[in-house]
Amino acid sequence: MTAAEAQYTMDCLIAKTRAALDLWLNEPGNMALQQEFKEANQALLEFSRLRKEPNR
Repeated sequence: MTAAEAQYTMDCLIAKTRAALDLWLNEPGNMALQQEFKEANQALLEFSRLRKEPNR
């Protein structure tokens, strides 16, 4: 397997996993968990933004 094939396989796996997780999270009984994931995602985005800022 070439590096490109491995990357494609990984990308497909990630896409399928995210799609399944999205379906599961959108079920009515999972709204609290969905909110936790949203908050965690916001924290990761903020962390990523802070890492990109130049050192002061």
